[in-house]
Amino acid sequence: MLRGLQEWERSINKKDRRLTTAAVVCERHFEKSCIERTFSIIVNGVTNEHPRDKPRLKPDAIPTIFPDDRKHIVSKVTAKRKNGILDEQEPPAKAS
Repeated sequence: MLRGLQEWERSINKKDRRLTTAAVVCERHFEKSCIERTFSIIVNGVTNEHPRDKPRLKPDAIPTIFPDDRKHIVSKVTAKRKNGILDEQEPPAKAS
């Protein structure tokens, strides 16, 4: 397993699920400093900063924000792409 993936697994601490390189973690679990929202280009010695079309994680980013209220964690998340936006939906509530 890749070193970064092992660090993510330790941080997320979900015993019932192993992470793979295809795993997706919502940006709300990362410090703002871990997310790159712009990029810089140097033209004629002048640095120009531009917004990214899609934010990306810095190479050393580790998810560290997990609220005490664990209600936001669902057993399975269905993701659908609509106009380039990832839409997360919670599964139906379990009948008692």
